[in-house]
Amino acid sequence: LDHTPQRRMVQNFMPHAFSSVTSLARDYQAGTGRSVYTTPKSYLEMIATFKHLLAEYKGKCDTSIHRLQNGVQRLQDASDSVADLEQNLRVMLQDAEDKRALSTAMAEKLGAEKEIVEAENAKARVEAAKVEKIQAEIAEKQAEAEKDLARAEPALVAAMAALDTLDKRDLGQCKTMSTPPSGVGEVFFAVMILLAGINQQINTSKNGRVKDKDLTWDAAKRSLLGNINAFIEELVSYKQKIDNMTAPAINFREVRSYLQNPEFNVEVIERKNSAAAGLCSWVVNIVAYYDIVQEVEPKRQALRAANERLDQANAEFKVVQDKVDALQAKLDQLTAEFDQAQADKQEAEETAER
Repeated sequence: LDHTPQRRMVQNFMPHAFSSVTSLARDYQAGTGRSVYTTPKSYLEMIATFKHLLAEYKGKCDTSIHRLQNGVQRLQDASDSVADLEQNLRVMLQDAEDKRALSTAMAEKLGAEKEIVEAENAKARVEAAKVEKIQAEIAEKQAEAEKDLARAEPALVAAMAALDTLDKRDLGQCKTMSTPPSGVGEVFFAVMILLAGINQQINTSKNGRVKDKDLTWDAAKRSLLGNINAFIEELVSYKQKIDNMTAPAINFREVRSYLQNPEFNVEVIERKNSAAAGLCSWVVNIVAYYDIVQEVEPKRQALRAANERLDQANAEFKVVQDKVDALQAKLDQLTAEFDQAQADKQEAEETAER
């Protein structure tokens, strides 16, 4: 009670109480004849008792105050915790709502992207079917062309083999003949017709045909046997001209009449001149080779056209497939983001429920 109004009140009360007791003691003595004494010692004992009681009471009050203060603090802490929890709950609820909205929006976007990818996949399947169909068509045409060309191989081999039988000396001897044996001249004329437009020594009309007046033995010797090495080279390279479609078609139309002659036969000509027999075999087989190549050529053209269509289809398929791949990559990314958003939403909802 240091320097407080209560201290002054106690200080005033103590003498007053002592005086009041003394006065009551006198009244008591007067009334009963008995004496009750108050002494300085009893006054001090009263003060000591008061101090003891005050200290004891103050201790109890301090304990109660401390207990109440702790209780109030705990209530305040609890109130603060509840406020924090309420704030956190509001944040979590808002977060859960935001994530739910985000998940819903992503689900809609994902659905739209899936529809786009599926539509593009459908286009890709159509293009793939086109490519597959063309590939099957090409394989069929390729097999057919190769089969037909395989039929030409024996004729080509026979024609090349016939050239191997040619001997430059035999051809040189032909050059010395003033008049060839029957049938030999026709073989050389057939060769002239096939080389027309290729061998510049052979005279032709404007349409490329060798005129009948130019189909003479002297003309044959001059145009064919004037340079035997060049002549043989023309025969060897003739196959390439057929393959390249540069051999004049009129030559093969004109030579047919010679092939229809029964005397235009290798065995028959062999008995007359070996060099002419080799040329006869070459003519027969190179014409047969030409006929097969001509038969195959439309199939080759169809095959080339099919390959061009395949290239175009592959290019179109690649464009669609590249687009599908890009969309699929985007869809995969969106799916991963959607799955993460779903997990975040679930976690937020579970946290809010707790």
